[in-house]
Amino acid sequence: MMNALKAEDGTRLTKRFDMERRIKEYYTSLFASKSVVPLVEDNREEDEMPPILISEVRTAVQSLKADKAPGPDGITNEALKFGGYELWKIIAKLFNECLENEDIPTQWKQSLTIIIPKKGDREDLKNYRPIALLPTIYKLFTKVLVNRMTRQLDEQQPREQAGFRSGFSTIDHLQ
Repeated sequence: MMNALKAEDGTRLTKRFDMERRIKEYYTSLFASKSVVPLVEDNREEDEMPPILISEVRTAVQSLKADKAPGPDGITNEALKFGGYELWKIIAKLFNECLENEDIPTQWKQSLTIIIPKKGDREDLKNYRPIALLPTIYKLFTKVLVNRMTRQLDEQQPREQAGFRSGFSTIDHLQ
């Protein structure tokens, strides 16, 4: 439990509201984007994305680690695992609606940030590490998409490319 924090000018903050404001200001400033990346125009034709399958959701759910803190949605990895086929079918339908509508629910874009103390002065925010807890359903959605992209990219690699590929080793090409 945090009892006090130092303000930027070194004064001691002890009221919860003041400490929360300081934390928000500190991390907003620390992680503010300092550069603008120009958008690249993509004139390529879009391929039709096949619908997300229940088996893809199942694979992603089964790869989730146990005993992880849930995000603001309160859904745990264990709940998704125990939900079984019927839940995975509903999730696949939901994910497909997101892709069809090209829209991710606002709630999925919200996180819960907690700060964990490191060594040093507990009143100095520099001695804390922030962790953003994302909604579990959003992490599952991105895991399904990453699995698809990884598989797609892997299929595009020549047989001779062994480095940085799952199931391959540079030793495979030494004879």
